[in-house]
Amino acid sequence: MFRARLFAIVGILCLLVPHAVLGATIEIEYWGMWGGRHLGYETAVIERFNEEYAGRYRVVGLEMDVHEQLPVAIAGGVMPGVVKIDRFRTASYAHAGLIQSLQPFIERDGFDVSAFYPATIAEGTYNGEVYAIPWDTDTRALYYNKDIFAESGLDPNAPPRTWEEVAEYNRRLERYGPDGNLVQAGLLEDKGNWGAIGWLLSAGVPLLDESGRRVLWNTTEAEQALEYMQSSRRRYGGAEVDALWDGPGFPNGAVAMVLNVSGYAGNLETVAPDLNFGLAFPPRPAGLEHEPVSWSGGFAFAMPVGLSEEEKEAAWAFIKFWGSHWAQMQMAMNARYIPSLASAARDPDLWDRFPEIAFFAEVMPYSKWRPVSPFGGAVWDFISEMHEAITQGDGNVPVRALLEDTARRAQAHLDEAWAREERK
Repeated sequence: MFRARLFAIVGILCLLVPHAVLGATIEIEYWGMWGGRHLGYETAVIERFNEEYAGRYRVVGLEMDVHEQLPVAIAGGVMPGVVKIDRFRTASYAHAGLIQSLQPFIERDGFDVSAFYPATIAEGTYNGEVYAIPWDTDTRALYYNKDIFAESGLDPNAPPRTWEEVAEYNRRLERYGPDGNLVQAGLLEDKGNWGAIGWLLSAGVPLLDESGRRVLWNTTEAEQALEYMQSSRRRYGGAEVDALWDGPGFPNGAVAMVLNVSGYAGNLETVAPDLNFGLAFPPRPAGLEHEPVSWSGGFAFAMPVGLSEEEKEAAWAFIKFWGSHWAQMQMAMNARYIPSLASAARDPDLWDRFPEIAFFAEVMPYSKWRPVSPFGGAVWDFISEMHEAITQGDGNVPVRALLEDTARRAQAHLDEAWAREERK
C-alpha cells in the first residue's frame, strides 16, 4: 500500500515539475543562416521556434559555409543539427554520406511533401527518398522596359516570344552615341541570370539521361543555342557589351531586356524604383514558343548524419517549422523570394505586396532544374565552364569544339564515378 502511494505521489510530482527540470533542453546548431537583409527574419523564425519549444528544444543559428565546413564537422564529430544547402547538391551530399534521409520522419508524421512545388521536392530527393525539405525557390523570366519599347515603336504589352523576334527587337532597340559607341541595346544574351543552362533548356536540350549516366548536350540544338548566346558579342564586340551591362545596364535604361531571376525585382525596387518594366516567359526557338520553359534553383534544409535520437527530433521539428506557411511567409515577405510551399507562394498578401510574384508563380510549373544526380555538382561545373567560355571575347568561341570537349570530359567523369560506385 505504502509503495503504491509513493508511486502515485511521484507520478503527480512529475506532472507538476516543468519539463526543463526533468530533462535538459536539447540544443542544436543551424548552419547556413544568411546575413545582411536576411538576418532579421531568420532570427525571428528561430526565436519563434525557441519560444514554442521552450524547455524541449533550442536552436542556435550560425552563418557558416556549409559546403566547405560540413564534411570537416562530421569527420570531427561536431556536426550541427540542421544545415541549409544549395538544393541541387542534395544527391551529392546524400551519396557522400553527409546527410540522412528524412523519409522515416515524413512517413511517421504524415508530413505532406506534395504541398511544395514538385521541382523543389525532386531536387531534394535521392534514391526515392526525401533528404532535404525545400526552403525558397526561384525561377527566371524576361524583364523588359516598357517605356523604351514604346519609344522605339514597339508594343509595350507584346514582348518577344521567340529567338527570331528577339533578334528583330534588338535591331529596333539599339542606339549609338555621337562617338559611335553603343548606348542602348535590346537583349544582351549572355548577361543576366539565365546562362548557358537557360539557353540549352530553351532549345529543348536535355543535360543528362534519366539514369544520370549519359551526357546529352553535344547536339546540333545545343550548338545553335550557344551560338545564339554569343549574338550580342558578335554584333557589338565583347568590350561594348561588358561596358553597357556593367555601366548603366538594365536599371538605367541602357539595356531594354534581360533574362533574370525572380529576386531581381527586389534589386530593381532598390536601385530603380520608378522603372516601368514588364515580365514575360523566356523566348524559345520558333515553333516552341507555346511550350514555356524556365529553370529554378533554391535552398533546402537537411539533417547531417551522426546525431543522437534527441538531436534528430529537435532537428526535424525545426525543419518542419521552416516548412510551415507562417515561416515561409516570413522569408517571402522580407526577402521577396518565392516560397517553395505553394500555398505561401500563392498567398494574396504576398501578391499584394510584391505583384510580380503572381507572375513567377505562374512560371513555376514550367521550371526545370539542374541534374539530380549524386555527381550533379561535377556536371554543373562542366556547364558552368561552358558558360564562362561563351561570356568571353567577341563571340568567336568555337561552340562545336566546346560542346564536344566538355561532353567528352563530363562523360569520362561520370563513367569513372559510376564505376567506382558499382565496385563498392
